[in-house]
Amino acid sequence: MHTSITSQRPGADNDHRHERLTCCRRRATVLPMTGARANHRASRNVARYTNWVLAGLVFGCSQTPQPTTPGQQPGPTYVERADPGPAPTLEPTQAEQQQPQQPQLAVEPSASDVPRLPTAASEPLTVRPRQVIKAHPERAKTSGNDTHGSVGTLAFVGPDSQLIASGGNDDRVHVHDIRNGREVFVSRRQGKDVDHVIACNDGTIAAETYSGKVAVFTRAGDKIRQRNTYKGSMGSLVGWTDDCKYIVHAQFLAALELVDPQTGKVVQVLNNRGHRSYSLQHDQMLYPVGKQWMQWTYPGQGAIGRSEPVQIAAELAGAPIVQAHIVGDGKLVEYCQPGLCTVQLLDNAGRVRSEAAFDATHSVWVMTLGSFIELSPDQRYLFFYRDGLAPQVVELATGRRASLEVIPRTMSATVTAAFSPHEPGVLAVAMFPEPNKITVFEIAG
Repeated sequence: MHTSITSQRPGADNDHRHERLTCCRRRATVLPMTGARANHRASRNVARYTNWVLAGLVFGCSQTPQPTTPGQQPGPTYVERADPGPAPTLEPTQAEQQQPQQPQLAVEPSASDVPRLPTAASEPLTVRPRQVIKAHPERAKTSGNDTHGSVGTLAFVGPDSQLIASGGNDDRVHVHDIRNGREVFVSRRQGKDVDHVIACNDGTIAAETYSGKVAVFTRAGDKIRQRNTYKGSMGSLVGWTDDCKYIVHAQFLAALELVDPQTGKVVQVLNNRGHRSYSLQHDQMLYPVGKQWMQWTYPGQGAIGRSEPVQIAAELAGAPIVQAHIVGDGKLVEYCQPGLCTVQLLDNAGRVRSEAAFDATHSVWVMTLGSFIELSPDQRYLFFYRDGLAPQVVELATGRRASLEVIPRTMSATVTAAFSPHEPGVLAVAMFPEPNKITVFEIAG
């Protein structure tokens, strides 16, 4: 199974005041944003709360489109702020410098109109764009502003994972067939911004809005219908238990809850504060209580889960731990310090199976926040993203990488991605090549 990591990210604030704040910060180039995801997303909510304090400071910060000369075509309409410049150049770590230099990734696009990754004919690893999906409308409203339609969340659906569900700032849940890009379902409006979508293995979908309303959808054959809604608390949906009976919900910077989606009743609370990045895999989840990491396990059949302490190194060469997740029989752990994030894949005994380091010098997110990371079900590939950096795919066994271009965030979303649970080399990336689209890539060795 893959690791799908849910968190609250700073770059996904859909308040225009936060966009103005980001504008100012990009001009200064050194001011950090407040918020998270390692997902994934360091919280939209932190940014919203910060805006009330800093609104007066950023009142004069405006976004002015760059002038064009006569006859010159304007740039892409989805870029809402100053050009962040070219993607940063990754400096090799000491370990990488001692290894033989690897050629770059070769990409063989399936069609001329499909977006490409950087190409190098000598590299054996290949990434092919399989399908580009227009998942959401080109225009939508965010905080009352007419702006670019954006995909803020996605999840593969059902036992065969040939469908993908997504949410965004058009306030609806959309489901598309990844084989042909056809839309097979669109919900009624759920409320301001569908921020989180998760799917269980039987095809049941849960979607949460910015205000905490949760809608549950069921799938029977080719039919998808909305079953019920309930009022949750502002935060994020972490995942379904394997029996599709409960949902784990993360309150914003607060407790974790085990919720019955039929009624909205909270059946268990895990006390935890200040953390943002979680994932649930095979009914297991890691979360910190102070400096101690705990492993929660759901036994099934409607019983209450139990937590036990686990040993995870608090630092790596001076870099503090920022997130940890259960993956198969091991763990996926990230450590970040100024300018550098390191992701380790550990076995059950805590030994390092593989490691990948990332230059985070130009990251917008503060280094106490986890990156958006996704691991393929066969643990072969790692997807890595931080706001302000180019998304990367790493083959962990060899260290070979592919980088997309820097994807500008919008007022309501930053980049999100997911590996197919049943096709390890299939990766869906939101907001690429445009904010309202999803590109499904195929990675081949």
